Amino acid sequence: MSAIQQVLASYGSVSVTYATWNPSDKWANIILSNGNLTVADTTAGNAHSVRSTISKWASSWKWYWEMYIVEGSFSVQGIANSSAGLTNYIGATVNWWTYYNTGQKINNWSITAYWSSYTTGDTIWVALDYSGASASITFYKNNVSQWVAFSGITWSIFAASSEYPLSSQTTNFWASAFTYSPPAGFNAWLYN
Repeated sequence: MSAIQQVLASYGSVSVTYATWNPSDKWANIILSNGNLTVADTTAGNAHSVRSTISKWASSWKWYWEMYIVEGSFSVQGIANSSAGLTNYIGATVNWWTYYNTGQKINNWSITAYWSSYTTGDTIWVALDYSGASASITFYKNNVSQWVAFSGITWSIFAASSEYPLSSQTTNFWASAFTYSPPAGFNAWLYN
């Protein structure tokens, strides 16, 4: 349990709002279900995207969340700012920082070999370190670090997901117990 979790646990009356996927901040073809925690795209054509209901800014601590890949034929997970368009997959502009299921990282159409590919049944988790003037993001696959993907991010950041038709994932922002323990010093949730 992180230090912040311990403080919140000791003050049972503290009200916390956990993130979900935002039904008002998604492309029309994205289907949300399971309390807005499962993302799917059932239409033909390009991938489409969604942002979380909560964002974080510089010096706002360290955050962790998990995504279980329900169907991983085309799945892109990452972070985005509020300027990122939702009509294509995340990573297509300077406003997205992503881990693509082929094992590549993408920002502003710059596609770089990153680490392991992922698919149906894998758990991808995100460690967003915003404890200083800028953020870094590290992705993990099934509890194995894929190393820092991006650093020097100075925007207010949302969790983000893109799904191609027939792919889907379920995100845990703390709705239930996590599959893996977060890295030391990270909040095991995304909340306000």
